Amino acid sequence: MKERQASFLGGTLLLTGTGLLGQVLGFLYRIFLSRLVGAEVMGLYQLVLPVQSVLLSVTAIGLTAAVSNLSSEYRALGQEGIMGAVLRRCLAVFIGLFGVAAVVVGLGSDAISVYLLGDARTRLALLVLLPCLLLTGVENLHKHYFYGGGTVGLPAAVEVLEQFIRTGAVLGLLVLFLPQNEERTVGLIALGMTICEVFSACTLVLSYRRRTAAVPRVSAPPGLGRRIASIALPVGATAVLGNLMG
Repeated sequence: MKERQASFLGGTLLLTGTGLLGQVLGFLYRIFLSRLVGAEVMGLYQLVLPVQSVLLSVTAIGLTAAVSNLSSEYRALGQEGIMGAVLRRCLAVFIGLFGVAAVVVGLGSDAISVYLLGDARTRLALLVLLPCLLLTGVENLHKHYFYGGGTVGLPAAVEVLEQFIRTGAVLGLLVLFLPQNEERTVGLIALGMTICEVFSACTLVLSYRRRTAAVPRVSAPPGLGRRIASIALPVGATAVLGNLMG
């Protein structure tokens, strides 16, 4: 019991420290970014981010909660094979939802940028952020698999490195390719964000495969889909509502 309490406390402190470090790095990143691109481009960038948040809410946030909760439960029961089944099922659902969202955004990017966001110069960034959204969803599902399985250090380290890579990728692209018009500049920012997500998603996917290489693959237990839905739907709906109101 004492070992579990110590492990829980250590994980909590690590996540808290990682979160604080991430906030500091993000704050410095936004300062350098705003000085490099100016207020107008930052305004366009801030218009695009809520769309990404809404799409993540629709496609991934509820599923990440399901992965974390169910992975923790099956780990406590010693059924690591079913943890993998949970992750695979949630990945399949996420990819299906992402496919629908990508079609809607791709076909409606003109209307979304002009009528919803109020500025046609956001269209390029909307399209560039689609692969970023896919990678972010894959990353978060694997990250919460590790959290649910009691592994905190790896996803925490990836999260910190992601902040550094995003800063270097975005600012590096801007330094190399500026000056550009406002639409292309926002597109460069979105491209830099996508590059950092490639690192995070690939690292966590490879780590998951290495960890589970010796774990026998098992089929999903009966009723797993309903259990995932019972967690994912309320969490996702709450997140969507909050983002739409925002």
